[in-house]
Amino acid sequence: MAKKKSEIGKRFTSRKFVVSFLTQVTAMIVLLFPSHEEVIGQTSQSVIALAVLLLSSLGYVAVEGSIDRDVQKGKKVIEDEEPVVKSY
Repeated sequence: MAKKKSEIGKRFTSRKFVVSFLTQVTAMIVLLFPSHEEVIGQTSQSVIALAVLLLSSLGYVAVEGSIDRDVQKGKKVIEDEEPVVKSY
């Protein structure tokens, strides 16, 4: 069950989904207020750009965090192992 939730979360936070969703919202707003089409378009471009930058930054932080966590786990495993001493 937890795996399905994380997959759904990844889908809803993907850049493709965010861009397509915000584009649809922009189109609906333009339909409601056609006289302000240019301002709505410019504003939506800024909002979409900020959303993509934010998601990209959060994704980068998450990936770096997982890399650091894996490195720390690897160090812990190495520290726990007995040193190999070869005698000739």
